[in-house]
Amino acid sequence: MALGGLRTPWVDVPVAALSGQRDGMDAYPFGYLFGSTRRFTAAELAERYPAGRADYLDRFTVAAGAAVRAGYLLAEDLAEIVAVAVAVAVAVADAAWPGA
Repeated sequence: MALGGLRTPWVDVPVAALSGQRDGMDAYPFGYLFGSTRRFTAAELAERYPAGRADYLDRFTVAAGAAVRAGYLLAEDLAEIVAVAVAVAVAVADAAWPGA
């Protein structure tokens, strides 16, 4: 992963791989603008977050706080941003998280 630049918790604590590639997007006229997203497999999640969903949420919350302190996110948005991370963690199937 590249370091530096504007860091957000979605970049620093991902649950999916983001790519500028547009493979399979030829049917969508603006697909080339957005690239693609691929959810991590259970093995990839386990490698990144060995303690499972709680590990992901802890790391995301720390990264979000760091982004606020760096001035990249607004403090008043922090609770909503973390709530989105919780929703994402719940949306990822239980079987995908280590220890589930």
